[in-house]
Amino acid sequence: MALRGYTLLFRVLGFTEEITGEGYLLVRKQLHHLWLNWKKNNIVADEEELRFEQLVEMFYTEFGFSGNWQDYFNSDNLLLPKVMDSHSGNSTALAILFIYFARKFDLDIDPISFPSQLILLVDSPKGGFYFDPFTGKVVSKAELELKLRGIKGNLTVLEPKYLEAISSKQFVKRWLMEIKAGFIREENFESALKVCAVLLKLKPGDPDEVRDRGFIYQQLECFNMAISDYEYFIDQRPDDPLSKILKHQITELDSQALTLH
Repeated sequence: MALRGYTLLFRVLGFTEEITGEGYLLVRKQLHHLWLNWKKNNIVADEEELRFEQLVEMFYTEFGFSGNWQDYFNSDNLLLPKVMDSHSGNSTALAILFIYFARKFDLDIDPISFPSQLILLVDSPKGGFYFDPFTGKVVSKAELELKLRGIKGNLTVLEPKYLEAISSKQFVKRWLMEIKAGFIREENFESALKVCAVLLKLKPGDPDEVRDRGFIYQQLECFNMAISDYEYFIDQRPDDPLSKILKHQITELDSQALTLH
């Protein structure tokens, strides 16, 4: 199930424009220009292994894309117009662009929603292998297991469930969740609210997303709307430990809403 690179890119760009009001046509033109310039001076190899080597060399060396180590969680590392300007991003944004160019080389690459970051599975006649879009390096299962243990503990085993390919819809959801987290971290709550709206279009009525929207409304001092979202979450998830906390939160917000009015 190789993910269609063009479809993924266009969906992400469409949502980017919905959230920020910019990016769709500009990024498409920039990518097209990069590819045409490369094609003027290069011929795509016949052998699949050589085509992958060309792709890596083109993307990371000639185009100069790289992972942003210093400010990984910044929302600019996920918004493609910003990534195209800086040629740096996080693993999710770089994977979107890498998969897009992989289709130009007729290569099948699937994303894996690994716990720590997004990893790519590259199809190959000699057997598939894993690739880290953030570093631009092939990674072994042993290296992935070390990453996993760093997150989930030393007794964690690299089970098949951690290496399952995800769909375009799942990929886009991960990208949106990361952007939302970045906006919240930066206290850009208006933009975070726009991301919530997109996520709720993809999964209407999702209790977790409605709860997150309530938190954002609370930061924007829209207390009645926050209360409404928290109450919805409690109704949908009465046994969730968070519901008890949110009930206390609602009591506090009720008093704040009365004070404002």
